[in-house]
Amino acid sequence: IIPQTAFLNQIIWDTLEEHSRRLVRNGKKLFIIAGPAYDEDFGKIGPRKDIPVPSKNFKVIFVLDARQTAADINQNTEMISVMMPNVLSNGQKPNESNVCETRSQLRQMNLRNQTWEKYRVTLAEIEKASGIDFF
Repeated sequence: IIPQTAFLNQIIWDTLEEHSRRLVRNGKKLFIIAGPAYDEDFGKIGPRKDIPVPSKNFKVIFVLDARQTAADINQNTEMISVMMPNVLSNGQKPNESNVCETRSQLRQMNLRNQTWEKYRVTLAEIEKASGIDFF
């Protein structure tokens, strides 16, 4: 579980999940890796204030044909890689007093123009931010 703002989870992250579902409905198989990036201090949450809040969350999606397996993933595999900011709808970083934007508030703001495509990055950028070497 990764702490996410409602804007990240219910708006921009959701648009990528919808795209992923369309790929699967069209016969693709997806292998997905997601995680946090901590390039800014967004504080900590929880009863003991020991859960760090990431400044960004990444997702790497390997897009395969239905008959392919994880063993078929290589540097030539179609891939979607994004790094999305864990911010509020106004672009500010969350804090204890402003983190609770609700789904209805977000819907009233008509934020559907916020789509995943603008957060595309290279795999190298995600590897650097996450410390994960994918190949």
